[in-house]
Amino acid sequence: MVTILEFVTQLLVSAFQLIGMFITDVLLSGGDILATIFRAVSIASGTALIVVSVAVMGYLAVGAFVREFGVNVSSPGRTRVRRD
Repeated sequence: MVTILEFVTQLLVSAFQLIGMFITDVLLSGGDILATIFRAVSIASGTALIVVSVAVMGYLAVGAFVREFGVNVSSPGRTRVRRD
């Protein structure tokens, strides 16, 4: 079983390895400059899409988790008017 500390450590190490591979394999690979720019833009846009989707799902998951413990967080949308 993997502990939380091992998981976070592996996640951070993998992120830095990915950045290193991006720099060495994509940007410094040489060859056609147009292909290099296209690869860099496609990898950066894919990364941005994944980061945004993970952030949104994390926000929703944390909100649901907090709400389970009775913390009532107001929603940013329209809410019903309470009539007593």
